[in-house]
Amino acid sequence: MLDEQDRSDGPFIAFNFDERAVKALHSACSYTLEKWAGEGKLDQEELINLKTFLQGAIFEFQLYK
Repeated sequence: MLDEQDRSDGPFIAFNFDERAVKALHSACSYTLEKWAGEGKLDQEELINLKTFLQGAIFEFQLYK
């Protein structure tokens, strides 16, 4: 879903993921960062931020179990 509510920062996309999807994305970010070799246009800082966000989401899932 593309959402353009706050046009000052540009458009952004919102997703709804279940716990399994969040864990899969976290694993993919972790793997990519572990194997980081300065790949082309991938932004390492964004991957680090995404990994941190996803770890927080995993903690949220665990909190509600």
